[in-house]
Amino acid sequence: MRKSYQVLLSIFFILTPLYLGFLFWSSTRDHFTPTPYEYLEVNEPDVLGENTEPTVKIPVLMYHNIAPVPRTGSVNYRGLFVSPSMFEKQMKYLKENGYKTLTPQEFYDILKSGKNPHKKSVLITFDDGSRGQYKYAYPVLKKYKMTATFYIIADRSPIKKSELKEMVKNGMIVDSHTSTHRDLKKLQGTKNFKFQLVDSKEKLEKTTGQKIVSIAYPGCVADKRSFEMIKKNDYLLGFSCGRTITHRYSRRFYLSRVHVYSDMERFKKALTKGL
Repeated sequence: MRKSYQVLLSIFFILTPLYLGFLFWSSTRDHFTPTPYEYLEVNEPDVLGENTEPTVKIPVLMYHNIAPVPRTGSVNYRGLFVSPSMFEKQMKYLKENGYKTLTPQEFYDILKSGKNPHKKSVLITFDDGSRGQYKYAYPVLKKYKMTATFYIIADRSPIKKSELKEMVKNGMIVDSHTSTHRDLKKLQGTKNFKFQLVDSKEKLEKTTGQKIVSIAYPGCVADKRSFEMIKKNDYLLGFSCGRTITHRYSRRFYLSRVHVYSDMERFKKALTKGL
């Protein structure tokens, strides 16, 4: 009996630290920064300082789901949501602090000039065209008289064609997020590239009557083949993901966007420093 008691006591002392460690890990894991997409540091200054090309400093904000943040699911998944109330706080902050919201064409013109704008400026972007973007984000943008760019999957858009037309009529920009959201690095064959990058552009232009000048890459990944295709077909800009808000004209087909979280302090940091 005494021996059994000693064995149980030994097991208790072995398992207790492991259990407490698990509880600590569980309570702190949500504080780690989610990384919804691969961050690509393509706009950081050259290590050797040899590139003397002028840079412009403009935050490009990347949103996905504007909807109540789920209480379940992975940290990465929940990191893709900004609550409607938080989104309005963020837009109100921009308005009250004198930010001008740019179109992709305006962003391109500034980038090409190599000169920072005199007025605080920001490019607001949305990926995938989720219903919450139309239901929650669009009315707030109208309320504060702001412009934003919605990157729409041409053949799989949750936002209806009539709604896209309405949004464009009220100052929003609709640009391409490809035809079916395929990983561009894995695409094979010229026909597939044309379908994803060129046909999507033509379909969306036909729907909205608005010229498309930029594209956001699905999963933020692309390669030289994609750059060549979009350059040949009158795209001016290509957007990826990243942590920086500093941009170069030579990188215009692989630009950094900072992901926005449902958090006001991170939002302010993204505007001034990036992530």
